[in-house]
Amino acid sequence: VTPKGEIWYASLAGDHIAHVDPETGAATVVEPPRKGVGPRRVWSDSKGMIWASFWNAGGIGRYDPEKKTWTHFPMPQSKSSTYAVYVDDKDRVWATDWAANSIQRFDPVSERYETFPSDKRGANVRQMLGRPGEAWGGESGNDRLEGGVGADWRRQSSRARFRPSPPILATVPAMRRLALILSLAACTTDPATTDTMTTSAGTGETGGAD
Repeated sequence: VTPKGEIWYASLAGDHIAHVDPETGAATVVEPPRKGVGPRRVWSDSKGMIWASFWNAGGIGRYDPEKKTWTHFPMPQSKSSTYAVYVDDKDRVWATDWAANSIQRFDPVSERYETFPSDKRGANVRQMLGRPGEAWGGESGNDRLEGGVGADWRRQSSRARFRPSPPILATVPAMRRLALILSLAACTTDPATTDTMTTSAGTGETGGAD
């Protein structure tokens, strides 16, 4: 969802992204920069640019809805397996690089990546979410969360990885736990806001458990 409320989704099987008309439900398909790149996730930045992760081709793509143009930014080394994408409050683009077992942070200004490798094999981060000053990823392969708090990930004495202790969270799989933690952290004391906050915590996700 863009800042203007426009809805976009990615279709890995269909090899496209699309804009959805909320009034009619009709989807306007946008073809990728080249066939077969396999867009898997999309996220909007503050300017309404659409960022997509390319599972088959590797890297991330930026689509400009006004100019109707793509720009592809390949991963530093990996030629495939970019799973998820997330844009933070500073418009930095985070992407999960399965082939490198890492999370990549891309600066659109310098057009450079910074790599944050996992300390365990097979992290397989399927989704990222965050709040101002925070970015979090769910390691589906290790059943844990990985993230950073603060303006710069590297300022942390160690990366924050944890298994939430409250019983309500202990039995929740890692991916659902990630969304739930962000939802609970954003909620007020009014129970009536819980459903709304749970929905907003997933803004930008393309849908589905995969």
